[in-house]
Amino acid sequence: MRRRRFEARVSSCIIFVVLLFGVVQLAACNVVDPPDNTVKAFLDAMNAGKADQAVGYLCSSLPLPNLPPQWLLNPQFKTSDNDGKVAHVNVKGDLRLSTLLGAINKKLDFTLTLNRDVGKWCIQRDSLLEFIKSLTDLSK
Repeated sequence: MRRRRFEARVSSCIIFVVLLFGVVQLAACNVVDPPDNTVKAFLDAMNAGKADQAVGYLCSSLPLPNLPPQWLLNPQFKTSDNDGKVAHVNVKGDLRLSTLLGAINKKLDFTLTLNRDVGKWCIQRDSLLEFIKSLTDLSK
């Protein structure tokens, strides 16, 4: 009788551990990096001169400008809103470029819009075009 109770308890413990492991695995599969991590990874790739790697963070392919390494200094990222499907990430930093006409120093403050697609965040093409446009606007 004692042996059966012991076996029943061991079996219950094994079933509990297996179920707990399954729940933890399921939760881990549903964890998505915050959208600001996607923006950071995209800008890190661009800042390293790896436009081909940065394209992987876009929702749709877009030719990216070849920027010299370390063009973005002191970047700061903050998710302003996130409903689980669309998020907006504000980016602030300093633009530093050397051109034939001289150095360009500019404060950057822009927002990128991201979509959650198949469990990961990607940067919307239109918001990226606005960012690229802001790089060429030297009036600010």
